[in-house]
Amino acid sequence: MRDIAYEQAPMRHRRKMLRILDDYSQENADSWTERDFLAIQRALQVFIESFIGMARYFVEQKYQLSVSQSREALDELKSRGVLTSEQHGELMKIIDFRNVPYWSTTIWTSTTASSKPSSPKSSI
Repeated sequence: MRDIAYEQAPMRHRRKMLRILDDYSQENADSWTERDFLAIQRALQVFIESFIGMARYFVEQKYQLSVSQSREALDELKSRGVLTSEQHGELMKIIDFRNVPYWSTTIWTSTTASSKPSSPKSSI
């Protein structure tokens, strides 16, 4: 059974996270603090996880299949012709990217200020 409230929640999260990321994209990355990196990391994770949740939900609702892995949902959508091979590939990259901000931020925050990357945006 469809859950309209659940369907609307990811859209609200998406808009909010994109607004946050857009705000940061307008700023000079050299002025970002550790808190800024953590905010960006969190916004990306919420955005990607809400997308994954919606893909799983769509597969469950449309095809009455329960998928436990994010990749399974995208594979199913590709096999049923909902996604092209190109779309599937791009979305798989996004799913793979969801852990990159964590490791980049962890490495950056564990180093001294003098050894932080010269371009913080490249870590994100």
